[in-house]
Amino acid sequence: RNLYFNTSYKNSFGNNWKYETGASFTNDNSKLKIIDDLVNNNVNSAHFKIKLRKRFSNRFKLNLGSEYFISDFNENYTPLNNSKFDYGFDNNIFASFIETDIFFSKNLATKIGVRAEHSSISNEFSISPRASLSYKTSQNSQVSLAYGKFYQNPSNNYLKFNQNLKSENASHLIANFQHTKKNQ
Repeated sequence: RNLYFNTSYKNSFGNNWKYETGASFTNDNSKLKIIDDLVNNNVNSAHFKIKLRKRFSNRFKLNLGSEYFISDFNENYTPLNNSKFDYGFDNNIFASFIETDIFFSKNLATKIGVRAEHSSISNEFSISPRASLSYKTSQNSQVSLAYGKFYQNPSNNYLKFNQNLKSENASHLIANFQHTKKNQ
């Protein structure tokens, strides 16, 4: 059984600022029977976010925002002998970010940003820098270089048994060439 609600709202306010907000809620309930053993799990999650943005000029744009994730995971295992094992976890993640788009010319642009995040389950604080630079080589093509650091909590399948795990992380460095034509 899965229940999911999602809502969002966009608007603008004084001096050309724009904002976007959103909220979602999920309840996922699974009941498994493995031969005569029962496994029931229930996950409740909520996500709240807000993003502000403003174009100060044709050459400078700013985005910033925050989000809050709430997760409550409970699972119980009942073997044939009717003893019961309960396990699960609660985790709250708060994150904020800021990024800028800077256009040096019609052909050269950069995006620079940083994301800060705190996870309550591991009491871990992370900072994730991100940057990209792109150069338009012709009317139909561009080259770009991007770097970013990303964090992700371990899977619920691991966290339900061990809450002392740290976040997974990856650093990306991507070089790209893109060429487009009409109808291609």
